[in-house]
Amino acid sequence: VDDESDEEIDDQTRIGFIAYPVPFNGEFNVKYNYDFNTDVIIEVFDMKGTLVKRVVNPNYVRGMDSFSRIDLPHADSQLFFVKVTTSQGTMIKKIVSSNN
Repeated sequence: VDDESDEEIDDQTRIGFIAYPVPFNGEFNVKYNYDFNTDVIIEVFDMKGTLVKRVVNPNYVRGMDSFSRIDLPHADSQLFFVKVTTSQGTMIKKIVSSNN
């Protein structure tokens, strides 16, 4: 058994999040629930790597279902990268906007 890949899976589960709906039209939500206290930083990047939105949830309390609404009103048919950073690590996922 590969211990490194088991640790990586545990880390991904620990700092995971859900971005919905996909595709989104003007706004989407980032939902998370962590088993540790942390500041949560959500950053959205376009395909060029430009930061287009940053939302901070300071002092997140462990065990709470929490979500942040991300407003991107002029994001027609684009791919974005959503990066969530906590005290335990970082995870990045792709999300796509729909045609308006």
